[in-house]
Amino acid sequence: MRIFLSLLRALVLTIIIEGTVVLLITKDAKILRYSIYCNLMTNPLLNLIGILFSALSHTAFIIWVAVGEIAVLISETALYRLFGNVPKKKAFIISLAANLCSFLAGIVLDRL
Repeated sequence: MRIFLSLLRALVLTIIIEGTVVLLITKDAKILRYSIYCNLMTNPLLNLIGILFSALSHTAFIIWVAVGEIAVLISETALYRLFGNVPKKKAFIISLAANLCSFLAGIVLDRL
């Protein structure tokens, strides 16, 4: 139950943080909706696999975070382009800014 609550907390915070960034950049509710869909698909998987890797070693966890965040960046960029009809460069900037903000917030919140 503790893992489920941790994953749910991470998902909700990510949706709030990334949604805010997406709205600030695009001012488009449709793109916000796609941001939520992207996070519903990518966030739980990234965090669940991260928990598994953290049980192996700190190094394995750090490698997974780097690889996982890059995979999320690429997949969310593709999803914004595919479903939101967002140009490639703008989709990348949206995804990068949103993921960078949620990643940094996660680091800060983890330290509290």
